[in-house]
Amino acid sequence: MKAPPRSIRLSLRLLALLLTTSARSQTLPASAGSPAAPPPLLTISYAGKTTAFATAEVSMLPHQDIIAFDFHEKKNHAYSGVPVRDLLARAGIQFGEKLRGQKLRLVVLVHCRDHYDIVFALAEFDDAFNSRTILLVDRQDGQPLPVGLGPVRLVVPGDKRPARWARMVTSLEVLPIGEYIKNTAQRKGRRDVHVAFLPTQRRRAASILPAPHQPTPRPPKTQSAPAYGQPPRVHPSRPA
Repeated sequence: MKAPPRSIRLSLRLLALLLTTSARSQTLPASAGSPAAPPPLLTISYAGKTTAFATAEVSMLPHQDIIAFDFHEKKNHAYSGVPVRDLLARAGIQFGEKLRGQKLRLVVLVHCRDHYDIVFALAEFDDAFNSRTILLVDRQDGQPLPVGLGPVRLVVPGDKRPARWARMVTSLEVLPIGEYIKNTAQRKGRRDVHVAFLPTQRRRAASILPAPHQPTPRPPKTQSAPAYGQPPRVHPSRPA
């Protein structure tokens, strides 16, 4: 049998090489060339579960508008944001009549990108306990928040100091006050934490905190025995 011409053999080899390359490319995962998913805008941790909120999801939630004074810029701004209560409710936290008893000992720890942490009592976000609405805002004067403030920040109406108007908020953590105190005592290298407790929580914190350090009393001094041949020493206040 006569062998095929050399040109045909080369064409067959080239076709086999192309088919092999195509098959290998189809076995690669589809996500290998796709960009990674963006990180969530906000996460809320509660009872061992973490709920993530994307930027688009937060922007579609009902917003409230408020005009508040910026203590740093010394002027008013129009803010638009989502009530923190609504976000906490989506993470499984119950308000209203359900917020009582042991749940009044829960606190909300706010984490920021610059490691600035602040603490609220959970009841501060409930309309039954408070007449103000704390907002997680994403717009200022109709525009996204400036760099260094966003993408989201807290606006706390009624606070006389802006210490809790946290910028660059990344996550919320809901936990019992006892666990919060324990974690804070073990955490090192972090900035101060601003705490606002209800009266019942303040008494609970006082019962959990360790007692103040008491100095160890010194043992009483003992008199040395008199030297041989000397009369015994008598204390001036004691009869001989």
